[in-house]
Amino acid sequence: MASQQTGRHRKRSDGRVLGISAVALGTIIWGTVGPVVRLFPEGTEFQYSLIRNLTGVSALWLFVLFSKEKRRYTKQDVVPILVGGVGATLFFPFFILAFQLTGVGVAAVVSIGVAPIFVGLIAWIALKQPPGKQWVLGTLVAVAGVVALNWPSGNNTVSFLGVAFAMAAAFGYSMQATGMGMISKRHTPFQCVAPM
Repeated sequence: MASQQTGRHRKRSDGRVLGISAVALGTIIWGTVGPVVRLFPEGTEFQYSLIRNLTGVSALWLFVLFSKEKRRYTKQDVVPILVGGVGATLFFPFFILAFQLTGVGVAAVVSIGVAPIFVGLIAWIALKQPPGKQWVLGTLVAVAGVVALNWPSGNNTVSFLGVAFAMAAAFGYSMQATGMGMISKRHTPFQCVAPM
């Protein structure tokens, strides 16, 4: 009996470590988007973003194709996939415009910092899921952080149009996250991400 409990605990612990590691690695990779875009030849950012999206989606579909655990998509999944797909489509072009106008640092901080706020607002308004105290506290911290990191000083200037594009990118990312969240109870993680 004790060995069964230890085995179950080890599986949960291993899964938790793997999950945390995957989130950390994903965050690191996602955080390189801005610097990588700066390496693109001038005026080709949108073409490279299209290639990036097509490559990523193709790779995810390969994971789904060869996965043992997969479920069929249903009519119930159409709206979440469309919401997430539109959001994914909007994110990168707006992010590129933001970083061109206000720099990679500001664009990244605003789009990453504001996205959770939009996710909460979308859940509250569209899905009728009111935010909890943690979301409110997190939102206040995110707003304070975005303002503090982007406060104009003598060394840097902030383009308000660039910040607006970064916020639009954050909204697109939030739509993608919302769409994935809507189908996450019915599908595997790869099936949630691949169509978006």
